[in-house]
Amino acid sequence: MASGGPRAGNVLKCQLMPVAKAKSKGLYKATLTDAQLARLTQTFKTGVCDYSKPSTGYQKPSGTWQSFK
Repeated sequence: MASGGPRAGNVLKCQLMPVAKAKSKGLYKATLTDAQLARLTQTFKTGVCDYSKPSTGYQKPSGTWQSFK
């Protein structure tokens, strides 16, 4: 489990979104200055986790559970 992630812990590798998009979605509880936002963007150059999307490479199950006879 990661900070901000789902309790189920079912995200193995999260999909990313730009820091600015996370800010516009209201995901940061604090008010960020321009300098703080620039530092976050520099620190997380590839983006931050978007937990509203499924894990990278996620595929729906191909069927139901196995049956035991």
